[in-house]
Amino acid sequence: MFGRREKASLALILLLVVTGYAISWLHYRTIPSQGRVQEVVLRNGTFEVSANSISCILGREVPIAHYSEDLTSDFYLRVSYGASALRNVVCNQFQISGGLYLLIQPPNDSIAIRRVVLILENDSHVTIDNLFPLTEGILYLKTSDGSFEMTPGNIPNHSARQVMVIRALKPTWGKAIETEPYVELSIEKHWTEKEIRGKTKLIIKVEYLVRTGFFKSEKRTLKVEVPMTYVITGLDSCGHDCES
Repeated sequence: MFGRREKASLALILLLVVTGYAISWLHYRTIPSQGRVQEVVLRNGTFEVSANSISCILGREVPIAHYSEDLTSDFYLRVSYGASALRNVVCNQFQISGGLYLLIQPPNDSIAIRRVVLILENDSHVTIDNLFPLTEGILYLKTSDGSFEMTPGNIPNHSARQVMVIRALKPTWGKAIETEPYVELSIEKHWTEKEIRGKTKLIIKVEYLVRTGFFKSEKRTLKVEVPMTYVITGLDSCGHDCES
């Protein structure tokens, strides 16, 4: 049987353990207050190509787009995009596919990325077919260290394939996000137009915490917009063959 002194010692040890855990829990999760919302519009990406130079033979896709831009705010953000095009035989439908690269890198462990929402909006003449890290299979990914998960998003007036959400599953102070969504777009000629201008807008919304004290943080949001325009010319002289 434990004596009174031993019981008091055990109670003190238990109190110290619980207190230490509570302090650690509060330090890593913090008590957030609402901070600023910043909006940035990056350089417009305009990609022009003649319909005559686009092949309709699978495997002969023509590179038409390359875009890369950096942004430094509370953290470093890089967005890069490259895409190729393929058309149908009668030259009125164009499939554009490629990879989007996104890197979000906090400068140190005073920044924690909590949630990132990627939205690819159709502004005109474009159908969004896909925006996700996988081209096929289960639409769910988790980073190798288990810090973040990636899933299709659910936003009104958008399909699940237009939205990707990245969520933190645990405290992520100082941890970077690096992902490469696969993007598929369709552009279609409807009448007798000689060129098509298809417009999309990529929206990257980053919700993050900035540590302001041992137990405190500030919740901030950075919204980045990347407008992109696809100009397909020469539709009136595009041949109905697949020799390109």
